[in-house]
Amino acid sequence: MTRKKTTTRLLALLMSALMLLGCIPDTGLIANAADDEAGWIEAGDADVTDDADADDGTADPTDGLLNELGLGDLIVDEYEDDNDPATYGVWIGDVQITETNKYDVLGDGKVSFDPASHTLTLKNAVLDKMTTKEGGAPSASVNICARETLIIKGSAKLTNAYNSIVVGPESLLAKEMPSLTIDADLDIDAVNSGISTIFVPVYINGGNISIKSGIAGILGTIGDVTAKGGKLKLTGAMIGIMSSRSLIINGAAIEAEGSQGAVMANSAPDSTIEIYSPSFIEEPAGTTIAAVTIDGKKGQAVVDKNGNPVKNIKIGLNSVTEKVTVTFNQNGHGLGSISPRVIGKGDKVCPPPTPVDNGYDFAGWYTEAACSNKYDFNSSVNADMTLYAKWTEQGENPGPGPEDPDPVEWPEPIYGSGSPLDPLPTVIPGETTDLYLVKGQKFDIGEGWYLDKDAEDYKDSKKVVSISKKGAFNAKKAGEATITCGKGENTYTIKVHVSAPKFEKKKLNLEIVSANDLTVTELNFIHDDNLEVIYHSSSPDVAMADGPYLALMGKGSTRISAYVNGCVYTCTVSVKEKAIPTERSMHMIAGSSKSIKVKGVKGWKSASDDIALITNKAGTKVKAVNPGYTTLTASANGVEYFIDLCSDDLTITGDKVQTDGKPGKNKYKIDLTAGETTDLVFSENLYQEVIFKSNKPGVAFVDEAGHVIARNKGKAKFTAKVDGKTITIAVNVSAAPKTE
Repeated sequence: MTRKKTTTRLLALLMSALMLLGCIPDTGLIANAADDEAGWIEAGDADVTDDADADDGTADPTDGLLNELGLGDLIVDEYEDDNDPATYGVWIGDVQITETNKYDVLGDGKVSFDPASHTLTLKNAVLDKMTTKEGGAPSASVNICARETLIIKGSAKLTNAYNSIVVGPESLLAKEMPSLTIDADLDIDAVNSGISTIFVPVYINGGNISIKSGIAGILGTIGDVTAKGGKLKLTGAMIGIMSSRSLIINGAAIEAEGSQGAVMANSAPDSTIEIYSPSFIEEPAGTTIAAVTIDGKKGQAVVDKNGNPVKNIKIGLNSVTEKVTVTFNQNGHGLGSISPRVIGKGDKVCPPPTPVDNGYDFAGWYTEAACSNKYDFNSSVNADMTLYAKWTEQGENPGPGPEDPDPVEWPEPIYGSGSPLDPLPTVIPGETTDLYLVKGQKFDIGEGWYLDKDAEDYKDSKKVVSISKKGAFNAKKAGEATITCGKGENTYTIKVHVSAPKFEKKKLNLEIVSANDLTVTELNFIHDDNLEVIYHSSSPDVAMADGPYLALMGKGSTRISAYVNGCVYTCTVSVKEKAIPTERSMHMIAGSSKSIKVKGVKGWKSASDDIALITNKAGTKVKAVNPGYTTLTASANGVEYFIDLCSDDLTITGDKVQTDGKPGKNKYKIDLTAGETTDLVFSENLYQEVIFKSNKPGVAFVDEAGHVIARNKGKAKFTAKVDGKTITIAVNVSAAPKTE
């Protein structure tokens, strides 16, 4: 038996993405047949408890951080028995392509698939297949769905679907993401979006593509969209074409319309729209590409002279024949890929959205891999070239570039009782630098800084911050203050913005209202938009946090933590089940056992006994045998139930990490000298991220990425809880040797 749930999950991801990108209103419910990028978790919901708690049915809150995107391996959940033919990650309606049917997928001679080249060939095909929910009621559907690289050629009419073409990765943690390439004549009529992708780049290389849709014609969620050929007519009720990263138009002729905007790049402040020769905006006249904010979402749009996104646009082609290619090499780092830019010779290339990587900060684009010469994006490009990303480890000041003036020299930060600030910002003489803090932060800013008496905010600044003669800085109250040091040309100025973040409600009582729909709510955490917030659910099997959104998974309670500049703000969430969800997630520690409690459901089976083993005849107890990921299934009253089980490995390694001699006890120790740093490295089979807390950050500090900084002589302890298990690391810091 092959479980065909990938289509449903990708769709659920997409609907959540549309809501978060501001394309559709947040109704609180996201159809299970309509999924997304950041709250796009499996609908989990079994009342799963430790054996010791099986009688009362309560779930112990945990302190493990949800995986980086709040997702884990949540898209793929097919499994096959040994008698099934080889299958591929492509579906036409509800028909999965297999080794048996690949030459004639639908039996009408109009659809074929070449696995070697990932090419789907359509021969005047008509794709209008609907999937159905239990009971025969129509549900959200797709015409073409893929979780691997897909190239579409030929011609087809696609209709009667929620999202006509959907492509997403096999796993949101996959090292390599698939791509979608289209060089075909397509006539698409979709309820939601015509072409939708999640975390994968889209390349429109040619063909005549006509799309009518209820929301967006083409939507790239966390992936570049490149239209470098063909003629596109995109009629979206809300959006013509949009990417939440880069929208690159460099050879396609496009007519697009949408009530919110015809051409948009949304959801991130550095999302970009890039139009290069031979493409150019033909109509309307007087348009520009500018930053916009729609429903609180920042991005870019093609706007009119009043700054409003244009609702109808025509992009034509000029006579440019010579092109050059600019390739962006991330220098061994970066999460996800950056599409090359093919532009007209002599054009200027736009900087792509800022790349990111765990534990590193991006420090600019350079003309060589050694990163000696920073590239000037105001320069014309007259030949093919490659730009290289420069990276610095987080906590490391990259220092000035060769063309930059010398920045101020900061003292080594010393942490007091407040939260840490590391690193301090680069401050250039003669310029004002913004510094965003939260109430209660304390650190050593160095001697010589004082409140600027000539600043407009001086009157109230004494209530906002204080600075001692030795440089002890304290953010006391929400407000603004200006501080300065130096004289003349060597005057340094910082504008300090102090805020007091908080949850709008400290307690939330929520309810799962549908067995087949994912319930999503907004956390309403009030904070300065310039501050990065990391959200964490102590029990992701009850509610999973992704950004400011919370997806309800099952009955129980959890603590939601918001980490801002090292400070932690919490609220409590209680979840009840009005309906029993058919899909849920479950996190365990390898070697542990739990009871599965879903009302009226027994006889659970594991897809892999090597990962998780059902241990009793009733099929209601499971043991996580080895680290890994698998699926548990059961049925009752004609309804199938699924649990995606993550068996976590809590092993920590690192060049300074030692065990305390008690294997399996999750206890470690580190010996460091003041000034030393090290990293805590977790197993690849840890499906939840972990946030450690230091009881003495002034002695030893650990950030959310596991980077450890030894500050002063003394002893400290790092602790974290994952699924009821406590990890502890004893840290002994000795004094740094004296130098003569």
